[in-house]
Amino acid sequence: MNINTVDTMMSGKPSAGLDTKKVWLGKYYIHLALRHVVQLRTAYQEEFRQSEGIHTCSKGHLRNARPSETAKLSIIIESPPLIYHGDPTNSMGALFSGRLRFTIGEHTIPIKIIKLKLTLAIHLTTVKPVVKGCPRCATRIEELSNWNFITRPMHLTLGHHEFPFSYLFPGQLPAFCNTPLGGIAYVLSAQAEDIVGRSYSSNMPLHIKRTLPPGNETSLLYTFPRTNLTSHVIVPSVVHPMGSFPVRVALIGVVDNKKPNRNHLYIQNVKWHIKEHVKIVSHPCSKHASKSQAEGVIHKNTRVIGRNKESNGSRYKLDLGSDEIRLQFEASIDYTRESVCDVADSKGLEVKHSLIIELIAAERNTWIAAASGPAIVLRMCSGLRISERSGLGISWDKEVPPIYKDVPPGPPGYTAIGTPVRQLGASRRLTPPECDC
Repeated sequence: MNINTVDTMMSGKPSAGLDTKKVWLGKYYIHLALRHVVQLRTAYQEEFRQSEGIHTCSKGHLRNARPSETAKLSIIIESPPLIYHGDPTNSMGALFSGRLRFTIGEHTIPIKIIKLKLTLAIHLTTVKPVVKGCPRCATRIEELSNWNFITRPMHLTLGHHEFPFSYLFPGQLPAFCNTPLGGIAYVLSAQAEDIVGRSYSSNMPLHIKRTLPPGNETSLLYTFPRTNLTSHVIVPSVVHPMGSFPVRVALIGVVDNKKPNRNHLYIQNVKWHIKEHVKIVSHPCSKHASKSQAEGVIHKNTRVIGRNKESNGSRYKLDLGSDEIRLQFEASIDYTRESVCDVADSKGLEVKHSLIIELIAAERNTWIAAASGPAIVLRMCSGLRISERSGLGISWDKEVPPIYKDVPPGPPGYTAIGTPVRQLGASRRLTPPECDC
């Protein structure tokens, strides 16, 4: 019998033949006695649980407590932003360190945990899985590392309890990205469990970037069939998603000396656009793997992430002495398109970029400012390497302090030259010379 049963008994109506006051007093005394019995039973159960190392909190206690006063599991990052310096073949990776914090709030009783684990995994997600509706086909999870912080039950009292961890990301791993066909993400997952059976968890995504060192400018030479034209295109070795970069084009052979009027090409318009090429391989899970789809299904997507609005070629002048036209313009990536940096094909995802330049030209008479022939389109395509800016950061291997054997010897010792200096005793004082004046 519990308190609710006693309350139900109290709610009944007394019989007509008995004194109403005495009946209600008797029921009230019974109610107090049963309530006392229930309280003693609850106190005995709580004492037994504490003696056995089992701790519980009432629902009302947890409901009234603030979130900061209850038990909480969190992850604290100590290392700087994760950046791969260099391409996957030469990168030394990224050093990562942090702390796993288990906080016991002010209004929470001590907890005895039996499990405390941290897992680092890479998530490969595809928008077009082999089997629609299958979460394992849509997302592949590969575990990189894990940490088991306890091997036996541990009592945690009031305050913060921290467990450090570290990991070196290999340089050949891809950077974080999110494309229209899929993406690559890194996730830290922490799980804890106490002796009562309550579980605690915390997840934190990690954004790892890659930066490529700038080098010499890329120079490309193009020849156009059925014409005497050649073009020389110069672009930077590495460009960045934010900001603009210069592009220089030299068109050689624009003057036709064989014709009596010495016709030359005139640039009417300049167009350019930047394309992003994404290729992803959707692998099936073990349940839906078959002979025809064992190697996965390849999906491709191409989109424009930057283009010029209008560029008039009339401002580019002809150099008759060198028989060429030189022009330069600024190209940039549209930040609203949410472009992705280059990703090598290491986990089934590859991202590349290209710059397409189109010159619309027409023949013009040297002496008469009029077109003397149909317009032609000169199209050039150049690859672009897009990466994040490195800023002032350097690779972790260049920040390591020197070890003991690398420290040079100390300064050389000093030797006495000439008359040795007489040392004065500690009790002797120097007095100034007497004055004769």
